[in-house]
Amino acid sequence: MSGIVEYRRTTTVSAANYDFILAEDGLIIYRGRYFDGFYNIDYSDDGGSTWELSLVSMSDDEDNIIININDNPEGYRDIVRDGDYCIDHELDATGFAGTENVNWENVYKITK
Repeated sequence: MSGIVEYRRTTTVSAANYDFILAEDGLIIYRGRYFDGFYNIDYSDDGGSTWELSLVSMSDDEDNIIININDNPEGYRDIVRDGDYCIDHELDATGFAGTENVNWENVYKITK
């Protein structure tokens, strides 16, 4: 999980529990949270004052793009687009400066 492109820790890392910001846009924040063997994505629309917990929850041994994004972090980005949390992947050298589905593609989305 350390390979997620942009993150900032919001708690002290321990062996069992930690969390970090995946992506934010104004008051909208998506937070990754590892807690007691499960990886969760939480959502806040008020800058982190309140949270909707576990929009996505999965075991830490599941084969999932969120967990395995560190396979090639240079070609991925976390972004909030139209209020949705998205992971995008570059397809060629033009990358994110280009056109969706030509130069980059969306590989994961949580629609809120």
